[in-house]
Amino acid sequence: MVVKFDPYNSDTLENHMNYSIGDLLLKKKHPLLEEYLTSKICEMEEILSKINITSESAKIRSEDIKQKINELRSVLDGSVG
Repeated sequence: MVVKFDPYNSDTLENHMNYSIGDLLLKKKHPLLEEYLTSKICEMEEILSKINITSESAKIRSEDIKQKINELRSVLDGSVG
């Protein structure tokens, strides 16, 4: 059985955050976490800026990316300071 993982699917977003960042890094507020999160946010914003929203699937993809950016920002806000 093959399972397709879509990291931008809102159903898997929380699990993706744990897998991509790591629970331990989040808990310990690793010194490089802020830099990593900022980099990921920039990558996602770049992708978002290049999406041509002409179809329903593109709109869905765009909303998923916006949601991921918001999640990354909330993690960043919670990790700084």
